[in-house]
Amino acid sequence: METNGQMDFRAILSRLFSLTEDEADRCIASAGEEMTGETGFLSYRRRLKVKKGDSTINVFLKFSDTTRQDSGELKELMDCFCPRECLFYGTFAPLLERTASQLGLGSIGLPTVHLEMVLPTGTLIVMEDLGEAGFELAPATMNVAEARCVLSSLARVQAAFWLTKARLGSPASGLFGPQSPLSDGFFALSATKKSMDELLPAGFELFRREFAKYMTCDKRIAIINGYLDRDYLKKAQQVIKSGQEEREVVGITHSDLWYNNCMLSRDASGQPVECRLIDWQVFGIGRLTFDLGPFWISSIDNAIAVEQYLPCVELYDETIRSLYKTGLQQEFPVSKETIRKQAVQSLNWGITWLVTFAEMIPVLRRIDNVLNNVADLIEHFGL
Repeated sequence: METNGQMDFRAILSRLFSLTEDEADRCIASAGEEMTGETGFLSYRRRLKVKKGDSTINVFLKFSDTTRQDSGELKELMDCFCPRECLFYGTFAPLLERTASQLGLGSIGLPTVHLEMVLPTGTLIVMEDLGEAGFELAPATMNVAEARCVLSSLARVQAAFWLTKARLGSPASGLFGPQSPLSDGFFALSATKKSMDELLPAGFELFRREFAKYMTCDKRIAIINGYLDRDYLKKAQQVIKSGQEEREVVGITHSDLWYNNCMLSRDASGQPVECRLIDWQVFGIGRLTFDLGPFWISSIDNAIAVEQYLPCVELYDETIRSLYKTGLQQEFPVSKETIRKQAVQSLNWGITWLVTFAEMIPVLRRIDNVLNNVADLIEHFGL
């Protein structure tokens, strides 16, 4: 159904919340305008209030609609990735949450999803309104406490993935192992007319031409130029290839982890308490540390970017180990050295992500901070 050219979800919500037609007209109300753009490019979003008896259910709708003409060039990406997010929330998220609950580990902290559907004309996800539940988008320059909160949440997801794989045994190896059909993540772009390899050269030229405009430190500009001068395209193609082929230590990858996809709740003093990781359209099965580099480069205050990276990697590692041992009474079967090595390698992936999608640079709220992170991490880790 459509209203003023836009999809009307009242019938679906009526069935979901057991409302009569008359109740639906009275009890489902919009809480603001439709959203799209820089807070999420691959879907449309609406906030609704559903009144049921004496209570009000605050819901957040994410949807794609192939009949709309305003998707523009994003339509192909929506068609590719929005059904993937339905798969995550409909299959993986409940499985991981159930494993954690059954092993006494509590929730892994993913958003509560009431419904996910792949429709003939698009997709629909009905989830809790995290804003009404006390969460807010993370800042573009996270401090140590905020970074640790995000990485603890990601580590809980990874621990649940490994525990689920261990409990299901060999029948799960095809889905949870290196050869999983979901082992592409962001590389699922190959299902469209685009691919990372094809996007990289144009992104490289744009990045090289534009990045210095956002920086004020000549030394940092020289560091980045030196990195790009060292046969960058060949090196970046190797990074992409290794991300597609080397999966000896796998986990679940968000593949688009940056501040806009992290929501935090805070205590009375403003300290972060919980994190919800959102927007799983490009999730996949890949390296256990795949998301660390892009997250760190894009979202961490430059003042702590170098000195706190490895301590936060250690927190991530220790959280996975502790939960795994609690769940199975066994040691986590990946060495600390492997996690640390992969975490440093993931910084190269973070730079490749930024360069490949250089056209998105103006969207980043603190691109100066991001580029300073790039320069300082290149210098410190000898990338």
